[in-house]
Amino acid sequence: MCMCQSCEELWVAFGTGKNFRYISAHEIAKSLGPDKSKALPVFHAFTGCDTVSAFATRVKKTTWTLYQVSLQRVSQPFHALIQVYLANCRTFDLSQIGPCIPKEAFCSMLRDNKVLQNLSLQNCSDWVTDKELLPVIGQNQHLLRVDMKGCVQLTRHSLVAVSLSCMHLQHLGLAHCEWVDSLSLRSLADHCGGLQSIDLTACRQLKDDAICYLAKKCLKLRSLSVAVNANVTDESVEEVAKNCRGLEQLDLTGCLRVRNHSIRTVAEYCPKLQSLKVNHCHNVTESSLDLLRKRNVQIDVQPHIQRALPCSGLQVGSSICDEEVSGSRTTWCGAGRCPLVNNLLQDIPHSLCD
Repeated sequence: MCMCQSCEELWVAFGTGKNFRYISAHEIAKSLGPDKSKALPVFHAFTGCDTVSAFATRVKKTTWTLYQVSLQRVSQPFHALIQVYLANCRTFDLSQIGPCIPKEAFCSMLRDNKVLQNLSLQNCSDWVTDKELLPVIGQNQHLLRVDMKGCVQLTRHSLVAVSLSCMHLQHLGLAHCEWVDSLSLRSLADHCGGLQSIDLTACRQLKDDAICYLAKKCLKLRSLSVAVNANVTDESVEEVAKNCRGLEQLDLTGCLRVRNHSIRTVAEYCPKLQSLKVNHCHNVTESSLDLLRKRNVQIDVQPHIQRALPCSGLQVGSSICDEEVSGSRTTWCGAGRCPLVNNLLQDIPHSLCD
């Protein structure tokens, strides 16, 4: 109801079957007036909400009638309680209430808050700009987690502000924020050395130099995604592996220039790795992934077929491909060169051929 003060219309779907109808919440808010509308959440909590008990023998309708007649003076204190609650919230994440919240509601709810630790902007991604976000970032220097996924209207200034104000930042989501560039990422790396996870999915302006710089500065990284970025090569992956030894999750989905060599480096330097995503990395084959599978690392691609079709006396060796015919026995030498199994035995680890 208090949201109706910042939007023109709000309709609530209520009931089921024949009793289904739409309730005009904005008309109710208009009839109540701004003071009662803003105080309504506290009234609802005081008179019984979820696991909160109601006043004995006083149901909501009775209490509301009493409120209407003689308790209107508590509207301002109720509203003040709401402001106190909002000012002391540690987490701002409204993803459960709907796909979007009004800009005015966002600004009003965070206007006085200076103790935020977790900030999620998923419900604001369509409209939030630097103008709305910078004041929030500037007055909340204890933020540990910020999720700006899909906030396409922000600019590098927001990321620079985060890096300068939130030096204790541990988790940052920047997926599909194509405005993220090398300069803003370097600022983040310089000031947020305790970063533990960062999602850079589809940040296509970033190249190897920026990723390598981040890896050298943020040694505590445990989770990294550079998915859907054709600029990322083995150089980035190797630098991450060698500097971030505690890495647990790595997402390289769609990094077309990543090859086996860097995956082997990850296997060598990252003993705590739990998850690796290499789907659509066409230059990564089973010869490098097998090393990680043996350590029970979760990999998002299935292993290639490791056995050929039944073939009498089929043997796979390591010499030059040739054919010997001795009676009914045929021997093919050279892994993956037999015409029958050429597409089934590509890049098999040498250990399987011994």
